[in-house]
Amino acid sequence: MKKKYSFILQLIWIIGTIFFISCSKSEKPIKDTLVFAQLADPKTLDPQNSTDTYSQNAIAQIYDRLFEINEKNGEPILGLAKSYEKIGDKKLKIKLNEKVRFHNGDFLTAEDVRFTIMERAKKIQELHIFTI
Repeated sequence: MKKKYSFILQLIWIIGTIFFISCSKSEKPIKDTLVFAQLADPKTLDPQNSTDTYSQNAIAQIYDRLFEINEKNGEPILGLAKSYEKIGDKKLKIKLNEKVRFHNGDFLTAEDVRFTIMERAKKIQELHIFTI
């Protein structure tokens, strides 16, 4: 008789547990935090001043680029750029994606891209990028 009551109580407990679990809300809260793990902390999150791999790995999770490079064939993959056209040996005409905004709501402009490139060109350790 005890086994019968024990079995019935266990069955009621299992059914009750299933009922309460199925009645709970399954919506996941929206997260506003990026969790990124690696072996060491980045030295900087400033893309203009990063020289170490850990910083560059973290920066790649935060910032977008005009282009990425396909690692299999070396071809450019469009990022912030909507399209591009090669004009001569040293010039590109780049059309920007019109929908790109900064965190403050401002749209990305050609002047923003120019400013970034000119700031980078000022750094002596990266001057070799701009002397073709």
